[in-house]
Amino acid sequence: MVLDNESGLIYILCGSGPIFGHTNMNDIYELNIHTNSWRKLIFDKLIDARYGQFVVYYKRKLILFGGTFGLTFSNELIIFNLETMQVS
Repeated sequence: MVLDNESGLIYILCGSGPIFGHTNMNDIYELNIHTNSWRKLIFDKLIDARYGQFVVYYKRKLILFGGTFGLTFSNELIIFNLETMQVS
């Protein structure tokens, strides 16, 4: 979870569901804290579902590192551009 203080938007990325480690997700949601409204973000490509990742917000980008798929760990660096909705 990361916060964009200027716009009042909170971003929630990936995670695991009720069966921990077996129901991993690759969803990204945006919460507007001013209107209390949610929006699911759709990017140009999907990433592998995961949990335990590290995410920062920088210049309209969400930068994700790592995470786990259950039994294996990732060292991927993935950038989500919130202006172009592209993943690199």
